[in-house]
Amino acid sequence: MSAARASGSTGGDDNRDDDKGDKSNRKIEIKPIENARKRHITFVKRKKGLFKKAMELSILGSCEVSLIIFNAKNQLFQYSSKSMENILQRYAAFSVPPMQSFSDLDYEDLFKDEDENGQEQSLAKPQLGIGQDSGMHDVARWPASEAAAA
Repeated sequence: MSAARASGSTGGDDNRDDDKGDKSNRKIEIKPIENARKRHITFVKRKKGLFKKAMELSILGSCEVSLIIFNAKNQLFQYSSKSMENILQRYAAFSVPPMQSFSDLDYEDLFKDEDENGQEQSLAKPQLGIGQDSGMHDVARWPASEAAAA
């Protein structure tokens, strides 16, 4: 194997990633994908990965997990570690606010690559300055009146 190939250099365009290892570890910008074919491929691959993670969380964490996905064509995809109906009934009857609740608006606050010190941030312990609001809908941060209303 040549030195250029071993180092991942192709000798051509520096932006081209022919080495699969390099490409799979490359960070991508999280934004809507305009190309329909690429968007569909990404959906299929990430859906499979999400189902795998949900199954692993259920098995390793001894917890009940339900996952519901509707795609752009309104097709339903679901996973449930136990009965989907039973979990949804429990969810509907649950009377206290969730321990954590997130939306797409929380993405940047939760998954920034690194903080100012060069350390990865954790979902469990967001790094905030004094008086900063992360935008997360974490019950621990809710005022008592808002938590009671939820």
